Amino acid sequence: MDKLSIEELNQFLDDLFDKFGRIELNRSIILEALYQRIYDNGKFYRKMIKTDTEYIFEKYLLKYMIELMKKILTGAKIEDKEREYAIYFYASSQVTLIRK
Repeated sequence: MDKLSIEELNQFLDDLFDKFGRIELNRSIILEALYQRIYDNGKFYRKMIKTDTEYIFEKYLLKYMIELMKKILTGAKIEDKEREYAIYFYASSQVTLIRK
């Protein structure tokens, strides 16, 4: 756990999306795995958030979650503007939950 990095989390999520991205209900599978990974490595993430006085970690997470939500919502039958708001809503919600 000492060597755990954000890049490892990104790779983990990319692998999950590649594996489950085309399965129905993929959102719940991906997000459940994400939260389990964070829970399993809680000490690391608590330290990252506590020392993140400039919110760099959260900004990075938000950027990554936006990209993940774009992938998840690809093919959703919604208008472009609605998709844009949904992507930001879900991404920022996930970052807020991770912080909590």
